Amino acid sequence: MLLAAVVVSLAGCVGLAPEAQDMEAKRFQPLPGKGVIYLVRGAPLYSDRPVPVWLGDFVMITTHPDTFFRWEVPPGTHRISGHDTDFGTIAVTAEPGRLYFVVQQLSYRYDISYFTLVEELDGRAAVTRATLLKGN
Repeated sequence: MLLAAVVVSLAGCVGLAPEAQDMEAKRFQPLPGKGVIYLVRGAPLYSDRPVPVWLGDFVMITTHPDTFFRWEVPPGTHRISGHDTDFGTIAVTAEPGRLYFVVQQLSYRYDISYFTLVEELDGRAAVTRATLLKGN
């Protein structure tokens, strides 16, 4: 009951994807010919503010606590970075048919994103606890 209340209140503030899309993304299906990058932001340790995140040179999403996003990308190196004063960045080299999990945390003092590539089991667990964001 509490989880439902949190999700409903979060849905009013955040662009969450429909439940069917959330469930589909949590099936963790790889794609032939593409890599899949999951970006997950867990519960707030220091800051709960929304954070715009770029994939390459485009602002793709704004993360919030307990949310995730799934990017389907061509093979190659892809840079994920914060926006504006957020200098956090990570490069992920994607291979076809593989899944990658990046966890985003914010620093205590400066609200700078720290992106960490994590093992698949840890990444799946983090994504399972979060809710899918709608793409911009």
